[in-house]
This record gives sequence, structure tokens and C-alpha cells, in this order.
Amino acid sequence: MRNCILSLAAFLQASVCFGQGSLYSFSGNVSSLFYDGGGILAAQNVTVGDPVSASYIVDFGAPGFYRLNDGTVDVPADPPLGNVHTTYFYCRLASGTLLPEANGGLNNRPQDVAEYFTGWNQSSPMGNEGLLWGGTGDSYFTVRKSSFTSESQVQEWQVGTEVRGVIVAYSDQDWSIAWADMRLDSITPVPEPSILALLCMGSAACFVWSRRGANKPDAPNPAIAPQFHIGHHWRRVGDPGR
Repeated sequence: MRNCILSLAAFLQASVCFGQGSLYSFSGNVSSLFYDGGGILAAQNVTVGDPVSASYIVDFGAPGFYRLNDGTVDVPADPPLGNVHTTYFYCRLASGTLLPEANGGLNNRPQDVAEYFTGWNQSSPMGNEGLLWGGTGDSYFTVRKSSFTSESQVQEWQVGTEVRGVIVAYSDQDWSIAWADMRLDSITPVPEPSILALLCMGSAACFVWSRRGANKPDAPNPAIAPQFHIGHHWRRVGDPGR
């Protein structure tokens, strides 16, 4: 019973995050093979004009963060002093045309980023920028807009807004970068599951666990139990089969 209660609590807690924010979808074409030190652009036969796309789940009311290779979470924040001011918010890559990492990538230290869950709005004497960032530490996709007005802030983006896409992947030696000219195609609310659906899922989980417990064989008698001593192609995040 205790496990059932915990499972229901977990489902309900997940619903607080799921259903918040909107899905931002972009499409465009590669405009520049900016740098290919990792040899990935050549290996994947990437050319100017290739179609690319990306979509992000964005929630301006939740904090942005990075998940590190050691499993910890890093929440970015502005330094107390400075003339560059940044506000972070939650952003996750739902799907995208990514370059594959090569030979295991480069960002494999425990403190390196494993996955990005952040976007930001930034202002400085050099201008303003809004950015969405998603993917892994060795293969990620960003879209950004820069200007000297507030229209660069992600909250101000509208369908038809033009942005710069930057697609990055690492080999074990260096990185490769392609730029893309992109357009915001749609902004759609992320559907929120009903409480009834959550309760049904929780009940189903409880049923499965109860059946598993009922079918579990009795534990062996330790007095008689034997003892043992045990001494690359472009890919799209979010596609079926991953």
C-alpha cells in the first residue's frame, strides 16, 4: 500500500511539470558550414541548403538547469555584479536535426554537461539576445535572436520570427558547427493530462506491483540455500525507436 501511495504522489508531482509551457517549433536550412575541426560535417555529407528543424518545450515559469555527467544538477545564475544580465527558464529539446558525436565525444568529465534544460534572455551593452538550448553536452541545437530591442526576448517571439540555428557536435578531438537560417513555425500549448488519467495510471501501477508481489516466490531458507561468491547519420531526438 505504501508503494501505491508513493506512486500516486509521483504521478501527481509529474503533472505539475508536465503540461506547463508551450512547444516552439522551427524549420529552415543550413546556411554555413562554419567550422569542422571534428570532421563530423564532412563525414555526414552536410551541405549548405540541407533542411533542418527543431522543437522545444519552453516554460518561462520554471528554472533552467544543466544535468551533469555525475548526475548532479547545475542551476545557472548571474554573478552578483556585472553589466550582462541574464534570466534563465526551462527549455527542453523535444526533437531536432542533430549532428552525431564522434568517437565518444569530448565532454566526458564528471563536471561536464550531460544534457541542457535551459533557455535565456540576456541584455548587455552589446545588445539583447534570446536563446533556446537543448540536447546533450556533445550534440546540441540552439536557436537565438539578437537585437538592440526587447523583441529578441523569447517571450516576444511570434510565428514567423526569424532566428539563427546553431548545430554543434563533438568528436574526441574537436567540434563541428553548422549554422542555419530558421523560422518559428508554431507555438502550441503542451497538453495537460487530466487528474482522472493520472489516477488511472497510478492505479494501474499499483495493480502491476501487487501482482508482481503476489507472484514472487517464497524466499529460500538461508540455512539450506547454496552460497555463491561473485568475485553515423543525422538523427532526430524524439523520433520513434529512441
